[in-house]
Amino acid sequence: MAGRLFVSLLFIVSLFSPCGMLAIGDDVKFDAPAILTANPLIVEGISFNSEKIVEVVIPVSSQIHPELRESIDEFRYDVFWNRSAYPIFDYGPKTQTYSGINGLISIERRSDTNRTLGIGLKSGYEDMVNATAEAQFSKKNGSTISYQEVPQHDVLVASGTLKRGTGAFFRFHPSKKDTLEGGRDLVVAFRVPGHWRGGILQIECRAEGEKKRLGPWGDEIRVGQAFVMPVYLEGDDQAREIALEFVQTQMALSQKWKNKLRRQDTGGFKQEIESLFGATSTNSVPSAWAEYLIQTGDDRHYDRYYRQLSEPIRSAAIDFIQARKQLISLAR
Repeated sequence: MAGRLFVSLLFIVSLFSPCGMLAIGDDVKFDAPAILTANPLIVEGISFNSEKIVEVVIPVSSQIHPELRESIDEFRYDVFWNRSAYPIFDYGPKTQTYSGINGLISIERRSDTNRTLGIGLKSGYEDMVNATAEAQFSKKNGSTISYQEVPQHDVLVASGTLKRGTGAFFRFHPSKKDTLEGGRDLVVAFRVPGHWRGGILQIECRAEGEKKRLGPWGDEIRVGQAFVMPVYLEGDDQAREIALEFVQTQMALSQKWKNKLRRQDTGGFKQEIESLFGATSTNSVPSAWAEYLIQTGDDRHYDRYYRQLSEPIRSAAIDFIQARKQLISLAR
């Protein structure tokens, strides 16, 4: 009975694991800045008293393990506000296509028609003989059509808006002249209130592809990272200090939580099941607790588990939450 229950639980865990996903760990790495600057843009017809346009440049970079460089065929970046939401004014890079053929390609098509003249003879004695003589004369006429057309283009960059126009997505594909690895700049401009001084942007980075192996099937690759980035208005020194405090408290909380996970006994299979279903015992907190608190901006996640946190971690979490509130207040 116990053995049968254990097998059932393993099956449940497999349902919560991405089907076909290849666990590649650090084989694909992303990076994004810890802090961003928003530069105000002068746009005709928009008064800084009521609202303004701010442009944020997000440098992102990526690394792919050499063994997987031929397997990754797409990077995707989603940029949106962690708290609040402001409409997109513009974004870049815009959608681009690529073809290995420069210019137009020439197409030539030929059509042929046949004309036939036939003569037949048939005897009157149908019950004895039925002979037919037929002579055919054929003449072939043809015409040729020549024209030029644009060659097939593959998508190199695809971009657009998401979250009802308050965020932007960017998809990148490799080509013969472009690689996915390295750094690139994502540019997003938002319409914000005239009193806006800062906020929190979030970027989700994902890599997708298929690791080839013998046979018709491969292992699906789908990995990613998310980053929370404070943004402050260029030239606002107080807003910059608040954004720096956010970064420092975030790093302190993350480091203390990582140290705690290294020291503690994970509890094996039992804790894994509890984490999947959101359940917890009196001595356990989900291993992704700190990351969830940072990424979602949901303070209730702290309230749910604070009694089970050690004093150093509880103090670090409170400092982070206070710094986040100060940063969010810059948008009000």
